[in-house]
Amino acid sequence: MLEAELQGLANTLRLATRGAKLILGPAVLPDAEHAAILTRVSDATLGEMIICPDDPSIVWPKRRDLLFNLVDRKSQFIADLAAMVGSDLLRRAAGTAGPGRDHEGNRT
Repeated sequence: MLEAELQGLANTLRLATRGAKLILGPAVLPDAEHAAILTRVSDATLGEMIICPDDPSIVWPKRRDLLFNLVDRKSQFIADLAAMVGSDLLRRAAGTAGPGRDHEGNRT
C-alpha cells in the first residue's frame, strides 16, 4: 500500500482490492486493507460492473463521481476533472466520443 500511496494510487488500489474480494472471495486477500471506497455502489452492483460491464441494466455512477473517489489528493480533483473535460471535448471534436455514450460516458 505504501508504494500506491507514493504514486497517488491508494484509492485505485482500494477499489481494485474491493473488486477482487467480491469476485475471488475474501480468503484470497485476507490481510488487504478494506477502506470505504465508492460507497454509493453496493457490492452486488460493483460485482455486476466487473463481470458484465455492458449490461444495460447497470446504473453506473457518473464519471466525475468515480474520479472523485479515485483521486487520492482531493486538491488534485479539479485538475483531473479539467483534464477529463478537455479530453471529452477533443474526442467529440474528432468525432470519437464513443458509440452509444453521451458526454459524461452514460449509455444513450
